[in-house]
Amino acid sequence: MSELLELRKELEETQYKLRRLEELQNIFRVWVRLRQKLFPSHCSGVDVRGIDLVMLDSDVAGCVSTFLTRGQLEQRQNESLYFCDECLDVVNRELQGYEGWYYRQLKALTSAIIEFQRKW
Repeated sequence: MSELLELRKELEETQYKLRRLEELQNIFRVWVRLRQKLFPSHCSGVDVRGIDLVMLDSDVAGCVSTFLTRGQLEQRQNESLYFCDECLDVVNRELQGYEGWYYRQLKALTSAIIEFQRKW
């Protein structure tokens, strides 16, 4: 009977790790798909409600690449990620077309990482 309990525990731990890895893989896929696209040239030098779009893109990219490389963010980077997530809420209300799509993908990334960190 104890062998069965041990096997069940091992299975649950493996399933837990698998779900975690699947979520990481989904974040990575969105990141790779976005990096294959060009930065929207119309956003260069543009502020939306005081938010510099180039700087926002750069800040998100730094947070995402660090998270995917190291598996975690330092406190300062985590604060930056949360700030970017809030800025993306503002920006995404204003942008349309390709620009809107691009920044919605950034928002999907920040939100996914925040959710991942809360969950795991």
